[in-house]
Amino acid sequence: TQGNPGSYRQFSYSDGLYLGGALNGTPTQYVQFSAAGIKLSSPVSVTLSAPTVVIDAATSCTVNTPIFTVNGATVLHGTLSQTGGGAASMSGSLTVDGDVTATGTSLRTHTHGGVQTGGGNTGVPT
Repeated sequence: TQGNPGSYRQFSYSDGLYLGGALNGTPTQYVQFSAAGIKLSSPVSVTLSAPTVVIDAATSCTVNTPIFTVNGATVLHGTLSQTGGGAASMSGSLTVDGDVTATGTSLRTHTHGGVQTGGGNTGVPT
């Protein structure tokens, strides 16, 4: 049957839920629920720890940060686009199933004119 816990404890701080006060200072860490959504704020860091973390955003997902680091393998499904200038670099090999084009010149089909001997063009890369 339904009943109270075996302890006769009453009014213990460990049984309470703090909802804020009237004369407190401005919090530095908080969860804010509003009509605009939920805001999780921390001056240091926020850590999500789970075997799997899923973010479902029906319209878009934006990350605003000066440095974005991914530790581990990365799989992209869909297109990848870089805008706003800046160079891209990587260490290690790059394997491409399709063509690579730079300023309108194809890596697979470009030719070189004025080649010695015979004045012909080089063949297409294989």
